Amino acid sequence: GVQQFKILVSALRVAWCAALLTSLLCLTNALAAPQDRPSIAGDVKNSGKKPKADATNGGKRAASTRPTPRRNPSPAVPRPSALLDVTFWTGVAESDIFVHAPGGKLQSLGKTGADGKLRTRMPRGVYNVTASRAGYNAQRQQISVQPGSANFILNLSGQPLPGTLPTAAEVLKRFSDPKQTDRVTVAEWEAAQQQTALAFAANPGDAQVRAQSLFAQGQLAYLRRDYAGALVAFNNSALALPTSALAYYGLGNAYFATNQLPEALRAYQRAIELDGQLAMAHRGVGDVLTRQGKSKDALTYYERAKTLGYFSASASLSTGRNLMRRGRWAEAIRELSDLSKVQPSAEVFIALGDCYMQLKQPLSAAPAYRRAIELDSGSAQAHARYGEMMYGSREYAGAAEALERALALDQAGTTINRARTRKMADDAASKARRVN
Repeated sequence: GVQQFKILVSALRVAWCAALLTSLLCLTNALAAPQDRPSIAGDVKNSGKKPKADATNGGKRAASTRPTPRRNPSPAVPRPSALLDVTFWTGVAESDIFVHAPGGKLQSLGKTGADGKLRTRMPRGVYNVTASRAGYNAQRQQISVQPGSANFILNLSGQPLPGTLPTAAEVLKRFSDPKQTDRVTVAEWEAAQQQTALAFAANPGDAQVRAQSLFAQGQLAYLRRDYAGALVAFNNSALALPTSALAYYGLGNAYFATNQLPEALRAYQRAIELDGQLAMAHRGVGDVLTRQGKSKDALTYYERAKTLGYFSASASLSTGRNLMRRGRWAEAIRELSDLSKVQPSAEVFIALGDCYMQLKQPLSAAPAYRRAIELDSGSAQAHARYGEMMYGSREYAGAAEALERALALDQAGTTINRARTRKMADDAASKARRVN
């Protein structure tokens, strides 16, 4: 019986060990089996596959209680929505647009179409770009791509693009051209100021860009008759770039507009020292000397400006008047006659009439004065001059009428000598009655 009990215990011990070993093997296999993790939207979208339904749970996947392992974030890639629509205008078809990549390499953005435009998409930022085509001078520009500022001009044609404003570089180039100085518009200066301000913000260490931005700011203030603001901006432009003749020229204009003649003269002369070919600075000196009554010296500077290609109606009229002060009547008539063909005005024809009267040629003076009245019927000076000419020609009735009109138009005596005109009008009327 004892022996049978021992055999039974041994059998039970073997069975227990076998059961324990089986349990351990099952647990090991369970841990080693791959675990399903819950699917996320990105996995489905990226894989292009739909999750399979779990048939054992009514077509639904059982929620796992295991936490989803953290993954390292992928490198940032610009989203399509971060790209902005950009347009480059060159004015020339089939021209290449390049962006300067790090290391100095050029990366092509494409070619312009038949309309001279390239439309593309770029991330927001600051870039150096170049436009080129065989037979044209390449144009390079720093641009700042941002919302509201994504249209850029790199003009290869040399002509203003239809329906567009020129670049800041083109505005400054035209302004420096004596034949175009006075043709640059306020809108063009506004565009230049905006462009240079953006360029300076992108590269604050560039003294030339800072000077250009301040000059454009000063020019806008000057054209808007904010002379105090113009003085500050032009002065800061000169401080930023002391070799800028344009900055000193602008400073001279602002001083002249505020009747600070010595300061204006020094600024204009400094501009000429820096750039002797800056025609409008010579004209500026001529304007100062004219206002100071130095007609002989003024004529020298006006002639120099004219030789360099500068022309303006005001400068030509000043030249004519200075010639008159010097008694050079025939030269004054030539100057004023040329001006009358280009830009006729009452002032020009009054001056012409005065020249003819000094040469004792009333028959030539009469049509000049009448033309002045046609151009400006409200000019008291034109009526007075015509009345005086008629009085000298003994046309008393016509003289009295013209002189009375002059007195009615200028009751304050701003442009005419009222006492002299009144006396002549009364005398002409008296003589006209006697004749009749």
